[in-house]
Amino acid sequence: MNKLGKLHLYTAMAFLALGSSAHVQAGVVEEGNPYTPAGANYAIYAIQNVDPTSTNASGATQTGANVNLNFEHNGSTGVTYTGSNGKTTDFGIGLYSPTQSTGLDINYGTPVTAVSVALSIIDIDLNNTNTGFAANKVAPALLVETTIGNYYFSPTQILSNSTFTTPLDGTLSIDFSHAAWGLTGTNITDVVLYGYQDSSNTYNSPSDPYELFAVSNGVNTPEPSTYAILAGCLSVVYFCRRFKAKTSTC
Repeated sequence: MNKLGKLHLYTAMAFLALGSSAHVQAGVVEEGNPYTPAGANYAIYAIQNVDPTSTNASGATQTGANVNLNFEHNGSTGVTYTGSNGKTTDFGIGLYSPTQSTGLDINYGTPVTAVSVALSIIDIDLNNTNTGFAANKVAPALLVETTIGNYYFSPTQILSNSTFTTPLDGTLSIDFSHAAWGLTGTNITDVVLYGYQDSSNTYNSPSDPYELFAVSNGVNTPEPSTYAILAGCLSVVYFCRRFKAKTSTC
């Protein structure tokens, strides 16, 4: 099931990539906050005011932010933020001021297995994975929230653990089933994407943002009560079979 879900994800990515290059760019559509794609078992929350130097997306707020579609690329998901002047601006994921970043929080509602989660981000502007992120291009930061704690991944770690392809101005495919992420056996509740910043890597604001392109449905983790019910059912079947073997009437 996991492989099938990811196959659908990557097939959709290939189809949309072809569609994006073959058709005129669609207009930006604001979807409100949160936004739940058709058929998804997750919701996407737009956030702004994220501290781009933090490892825990500190400062993030949903107030003033909305999810948008088709910013710069058909099928992409970005953020429309509200500036200090009260004006709304269509944007992707990146710095809209020297100290503030937009972001997207992919919330699964109930825990899902990490190995079932995959996503892709586009407009990365890489020639290859050896050159790193372009100087004028905001790099991605990634916070994965699980039932046992949070995991932060820097741009270097994201680049090392992802698969890079050239369509859509550079696409990074992130698959948490790969052992390099160190998430095997964990259960994810949220995946948060935002812009990265440190003292040696500064950008003019607003930065050149990136965008979310595809997300897989996660496989829900059974509740403990589910295991208890299953164990009870198996016990009934076991004793029924034993009784039938003795009486042939069960």
